[in-house]
Amino acid sequence: MSEITLLEDQIYSLVDEAREIDRAFVEFVSLVNVAKVRSLRRKTVLDSALEELDGEKRPDYYDDWGWTPNREQEELKRSILRRYEAWYNAGSVLVQQHLPDRSDDFTARYAYVRDVLACGNTLPHPAGKRFDEGFRTEQHRRLVESFDRQVALLHSVPDVVRAKALSLRRLVASGIINSELDRAESLVGGKGRVSAGSLKAACIIASVALERQLKLVADEYNSRRGAERDAIEYADGDGILELAGKLGAVGLLESTELETFKRLSATRDVCVQAHGSRGVRKSEVVYLVERAREFVNLKFFE
Repeated sequence: MSEITLLEDQIYSLVDEAREIDRAFVEFVSLVNVAKVRSLRRKTVLDSALEELDGEKRPDYYDDWGWTPNREQEELKRSILRRYEAWYNAGSVLVQQHLPDRSDDFTARYAYVRDVLACGNTLPHPAGKRFDEGFRTEQHRRLVESFDRQVALLHSVPDVVRAKALSLRRLVASGIINSELDRAESLVGGKGRVSAGSLKAACIIASVALERQLKLVADEYNSRRGAERDAIEYADGDGILELAGKLGAVGLLESTELETFKRLSATRDVCVQAHGSRGVRKSEVVYLVERAREFVNLKFFE
């Protein structure tokens, strides 16, 4: 099992646990007692300032509503908090390791989410009006608002890791591909006669380099698309024509470019099948090397 697969399994397990924590909290808020924890509080200076700002009249008195759990409900609350602490500790390590620039976003929401789960916050409501069901709904909304953002950050980790791995692979592969094309060019360079063996070697080297680059483009396309059903599927044995056709099918190559790849594939086939100097033309091999170099330098993605 690859490292990225293990990481994905770990992330998906944490995402599933987040859903379970949310379900447990929904169950908790449907059972726990809600009541006024303070009555007839005067409106604040802030309320008065907002009245002047938006022209909307605020009540003169508020009741503060909050949780009043019994002993059994307190134990359920502590269980949810323990689960969230374990979830947060595991998730924060992954975010810090793979998304260090977003780590502050993840940790900044910890105190708020924990406060909601700990039933430590109250909400004001116009005095004399019931707010028990509204309080339950609002508290769950508050949890979802911050907790979902933490989950979303965690969910993005595999894509970021995959993109970094692909970027490193592309960097290494680019050096190898350009080195192979340099070698092919050296074999057919100059104006003099080139031996059939050198032509054939240059042709095969450039063809392999081009196939490698075509697969690299397909891999990057798959990484950016994300959905497996939209992925470009290729086999190790696919050659220039098959790979180019698959890139063309998703709009990465135009019909005129596909015609060029047909010519390059034909040159490659001639070189592989050639015996001695028959059928191998220097101009076609040079054309293959030059077009391969152009393709390697193309930018398909921003």
